[in-house]
Amino acid sequence: MEKEKVDLMICDGILLTKYDSEPFEGSVCIKGNKIVAIGRPSRISRTFKAEKYLNAKGKAVLPGLVNAHMHECLLRGLCEDLPLMSWLSKICLPAERALRREHMRAAALLNQLEMIKSGTTTFIDIFRFQEEVAKVVKISGLRAVLSCQIMDESYRTETIVTNERLVKEWNGKANGRIITWFGAHSPYTCSEETLLRVKEMAERYRVGIHIHIAETRDEVKRIKKEHGVTPVEYLDKIDFLKSRVHAAHCVHLTAKDIAILKKRRVTVAYNPTSNMKLASGVAPILKMQANGIIIGLGTDSFLSNNNLDMFEEMRIGSYLQKLYQTSASALPCREMLKMATLGSAACLDMDKEIGSLEVGKKADIILVNLSSPHLYPLFLRGPTNLVENLVYSANAGDVDTTIVDGRILMEDRKVKSLREEEVLRKAEKAAQDLYERAKSGG
Repeated sequence: MEKEKVDLMICDGILLTKYDSEPFEGSVCIKGNKIVAIGRPSRISRTFKAEKYLNAKGKAVLPGLVNAHMHECLLRGLCEDLPLMSWLSKICLPAERALRREHMRAAALLNQLEMIKSGTTTFIDIFRFQEEVAKVVKISGLRAVLSCQIMDESYRTETIVTNERLVKEWNGKANGRIITWFGAHSPYTCSEETLLRVKEMAERYRVGIHIHIAETRDEVKRIKKEHGVTPVEYLDKIDFLKSRVHAAHCVHLTAKDIAILKKRRVTVAYNPTSNMKLASGVAPILKMQANGIIIGLGTDSFLSNNNLDMFEEMRIGSYLQKLYQTSASALPCREMLKMATLGSAACLDMDKEIGSLEVGKKADIILVNLSSPHLYPLFLRGPTNLVENLVYSANAGDVDTTIVDGRILMEDRKVKSLREEEVLRKAEKAAQDLYERAKSGG
């Protein structure tokens, strides 16, 4: 019998097809941008032949990680150790106002290079000049949901007009890897008029909305002072939450807030490192989970993290809840892996396409080298510890290969879609220029 021809075969790896599955030695076949076969190496080799073979011996093969909230920023490591509102006023907003297209392109190149090297295959971004980000996504090969960070005109950043242009020009481009949404920064930087206009436009184009909600106590106090209710109650009161809304942070919630989020089917991005660093608080993840709210995992920007390492985010996300709940069993490792894969994918309406390794799904796959001492010992029979080691011990540097849409973006730690030295050189130059512009007022 003649063997079926495929484009790529990942051979003899340790497969973890889903967050709750058990690892097994297997191979994966890819044709075009889809997974067409998964199985034991002997069966796969009897049935298929490939244009290219990837030897995955000693490597974990798992779904690409999905970052459920981030901003592609540029000024990492500057003006540290400040609370959120001071950090926003002294760093973020001056830098955003000073940002030019060339800065955003350099930032997108740097952030996407870091994501490729750390095993993130899909991300959702809310920031400025998103068409420049989209141009980089075309080249980098990543999968992205892009939205403009709309604020009221007094902030001099993105507007509904720029976001509509992004949606018109870029939605579905790059073989469907680029999806566009509308973005509203928050209920305290957007007036009711702005928020309702964002809702109207999102409904018109049938796309989602990305927003920050209830990140700090200061935000809650401000909204209560201005509107007499919590941020969640306020957004529900004006019917904003009746659209398809994905909310970052959701740290300071009441029981009523959680009930509203559940009723309106709002999805939530958990950003533990950012919330810790800015002393914003601890999101009530377990209460939201108990109410059936879909939760994904995000890094936020590397201004407030300070990296885009989703392995680290899984570990910290679990540890923070264990400490907060005074329960060592809170948010176990498989729950964190779910949050970083299928959970985040569901937040982006992509769980039918990505987030697990299944025949018919998109070939968004990463290989993790398990040969480092910090990942030993490895048990694969009886009591297995692969998921435990991936979540509690692995880091970005362990990612060996990154594949998106069937295309190899990195192999043996060598990035193929971007020129690493050139990206770093451009980022350094652009960051220096942006910092000087921000200091001088733009």
